[in-house]
Amino acid sequence: MVQAIENLANITGTVLAIEEHPRLNGWSVLTLQLESVQPLKGSPELWNGRTGQAQQVAIRNGLLEAPGTQSAASKPDVAALVNTRLRCPAQLTVDGIMCKPYPEPGTFALSPEAGSMPEL
Repeated sequence: MVQAIENLANITGTVLAIEEHPRLNGWSVLTLQLESVQPLKGSPELWNGRTGQAQQVAIRNGLLEAPGTQSAASKPDVAALVNTRLRCPAQLTVDGIMCKPYPEPGTFALSPEAGSMPEL
């Protein structure tokens, strides 16, 4: 068995599309225009060549509460989420990029405007 390499990074990008994850119940797949990757201290640099491109990112539905709404529905509101900005701690897995399912406070943001994003 191959052991996964711990490779956490903070990623930021604009949500282009969203769909239900094909295998993980309660998860979605975002198409994210990946704009920034900041590897966390001690993590190897495995993210080369991924910024500036649309990337598939798995994310737990509970994190996809659209900005300005009261609570997350069982399925994310696609129309409210397209063109929002996402910042989340993520890692590369054998299945692609995956946001941490339960990020630490202050490390996750979903901003309603593509041009605005609170600083870490």
